Amino acid sequence: MLKHAILYTLAAIFLAGCQGNQSRAISDSDALPVEREQFMTDCPISGTKVTKDYSKVYVYRPDQSWFRDEPVATFKMKKGNFEGTVRLDSTLVYELVFSVPGSGMAQVRPFVPTAKGIRIIGPVEFGEVIELVSDTPENDNFNRYSLISHSMDPLSGPVEERFMALMEKKALYTDAVYALMAEEDTASRERRVEIWAETDKLKKLDESYTEAGLAVKRELDALNAAKDSLQGAYLLEHPMISSFYLLYQNLRSAFVSKKDLQPWIDLYDHTYADKFPDHPYHSIILSLTGNQVGDSFRDFTLPDAEGVQHKLSDLTAGKLAVVDFWASWCGSCRIRSKALIPIYEKYAGEDFTMVGVALEFKNDAAWRKALERDGYPWINLVAIDAAPSLKANHAKAFVLDRDGTILAIDPTVEELDSLLQEKLLR
Repeated sequence: MLKHAILYTLAAIFLAGCQGNQSRAISDSDALPVEREQFMTDCPISGTKVTKDYSKVYVYRPDQSWFRDEPVATFKMKKGNFEGTVRLDSTLVYELVFSVPGSGMAQVRPFVPTAKGIRIIGPVEFGEVIELVSDTPENDNFNRYSLISHSMDPLSGPVEERFMALMEKKALYTDAVYALMAEEDTASRERRVEIWAETDKLKKLDESYTEAGLAVKRELDALNAAKDSLQGAYLLEHPMISSFYLLYQNLRSAFVSKKDLQPWIDLYDHTYADKFPDHPYHSIILSLTGNQVGDSFRDFTLPDAEGVQHKLSDLTAGKLAVVDFWASWCGSCRIRSKALIPIYEKYAGEDFTMVGVALEFKNDAAWRKALERDGYPWINLVAIDAAPSLKANHAKAFVLDRDGTILAIDPTVEELDSLLQEKLLR
């Protein structure tokens, strides 16, 4: 069996869970049900020759927070060995978490429960892969994927070392970035949040890097893009429950690090959206792909009533905007949309616009009748049988700032009026 597994750092997940609203979807412990009796199985779990630094081993669901939620199970380690049996959902992936107390780091071995059981063969040491013995296609899939994921390590490793060397010498970023970092040490808690946001914004700009820093960053970006492409191609060709979990992990990683989600969303829409009906991973993935306050609104292109294709960002560029998702069959949506007409007439101009987006089934006949009846004065686009990631916005109205950042979701007419007055008339 291939001796490969997926490694994660507890520090990275901890930071993701501590940065404000970023934790809203990834640590929702209600997203995956604890019990789905028809799928439950007694799964023996054991480990041998595990490093003695670990006193306990924990079993978590991937939607749980290791810091806030109680584990599904805990095993006590005795002289590097552990064993026990846990009743688990055989259609979900669970994570064995090995954490050294006080180190701030951990390793994770995902697995799909099986009545045949799983066995960890040590040592389990940071930076090393974890061998899991389990003769099942789902768990073997993790091994194959890990081999693909680590295939670029010989190329990326030296570049990452150069990146870290520049960071240690304070030669990666410009003086302006390092000045912000230095201020963080003595700043108040509120100011630290502002510094993190300012630093993140600067790190996205090429001019925030030194010449040497920009060169190594671009190398890393290219290698990471190539790795993402390899992983995406593998998941496209192997649509299994374990791959569904890996898609979720890639999407979550991109979400936390504020990278482009679209390739993973496209993979979900193309391959996984119609597979594994009623599986709880669907809801948690859609909760990540949904737009949230503070996010940059994710772009799309749709046709208007004349069939002309429009890119949303082109329609809203440089303006405050309301993007109103509705449907001809959604009575409450249409009541809300019609209530926005006086707001549009009050503020319409160079600095404000509205865009309607109808999510329709099969055809646009009912949508055209609704447009004629309701008389919306703004441009309306239509999505027929929309992809699940677009459907996640159903029945919501988003207020966008001039740079596309989401300012509010579903404000009342009064709240929207007040917000527009503040932004447009000050």
